[in-house]
Amino acid sequence: RVWDAFPETVGTPFERMCRRAADSGAAVEFDAFYAPQGRWYAVGAFPSPDGLLMQFRDVTDRKQVEEALSRSEAQLSEAQELAHIGSWSWDLATGTLTWSDEHYRIVGLRPEQSPMTFDRGVGYIHPDDRPWVDDTVQRAMADGQPYECRLRIRRDDGTVRVAHSRGRTVYDETGRPVRMFGTIHDITERVQAEADRERGRAEIGRASCRERV
Repeated sequence: RVWDAFPETVGTPFERMCRRAADSGAAVEFDAFYAPQGRWYAVGAFPSPDGLLMQFRDVTDRKQVEEALSRSEAQLSEAQELAHIGSWSWDLATGTLTWSDEHYRIVGLRPEQSPMTFDRGVGYIHPDDRPWVDDTVQRAMADGQPYECRLRIRRDDGTVRVAHSRGRTVYDETGRPVRMFGTIHDITERVQAEADRERGRAEIGRASCRERV
């Protein structure tokens, strides 16, 4: 009995999945961590007249890469949230638009609400800004140069945010543009602070003029 030979597996997900295969008569495949070896295995449990036929494949390296990638993505997401900088990618062949979590937050959405599409994403750019933003992007693709611009974002609730966007085009071996990627930085508070300082300086200037008169 496998549970006598490997008592450390009793009560673990490994045991539960094996018993599921035996009870249901249907094969199951899953990843399991074997603590005594400190290794991950891709496990296949296949019912047979004699019990279960088991298949094991060491996937520790794959798991370590996945965990490192997951940590990196989490750190990047946290950094983007702290800096209010989102990232985006646009597949020109399929029209697929991919936003980072912070990009969704800048626009006033939650990532889990619904997948983003190109037309929907462009719809969040303020109507007055769309023509020249589109012209800026088209010229960047034609010239092969990065672009950056300031634009306004209008959220679903009607509030307006100010953002600074940067982008770059990726080309295939024939020189055809295939993808664009870039960042968007919410600078609303900075712009508001600059406007407040300008108003303050203007008030000081008017007060000085009145004093001289």
